[in-house]
Amino acid sequence: MPRGLSACRGKGILCNVAEQSAQTREWLGRVRPSQQEAHERFVAWLNSEEARSLIARFPLTEYRLEQRSDELKVTLTATEPTGLIRFLRFDRFWPEFWEYQGGGRPAGPLPPPESLGPALRVYWRRGVSD
Repeated sequence: MPRGLSACRGKGILCNVAEQSAQTREWLGRVRPSQQEAHERFVAWLNSEEARSLIARFPLTEYRLEQRSDELKVTLTATEPTGLIRFLRFDRFWPEFWEYQGGGRPAGPLPPPESLGPALRVYWRRGVSD
């Protein structure tokens, strides 16, 4: 009987290649002074079905918004770089009361969402919440 790829012991290698193909980037910023109320309304909207359905239209696999005091971190994961670029260009997800301070790649693996506690303000993952 011929051996298919699924029967190979190297199956873990195939999984690792798929995981590595995901593109994850961080957007770092803060809530502008005196804009906390507008920010809270926006966070409520991000957690709405309307916002989640918009996120699902992009080739993202994960969206996280973390907040510590006025400091923000948006983490985006997509299967292709163009998915990240398209999302970053969609103004509706980047309000004027958020001030960009930097960005880049995460320093290491992303922590499990449940480990972030109340700092995790918005969480969306394809197949879980769409």
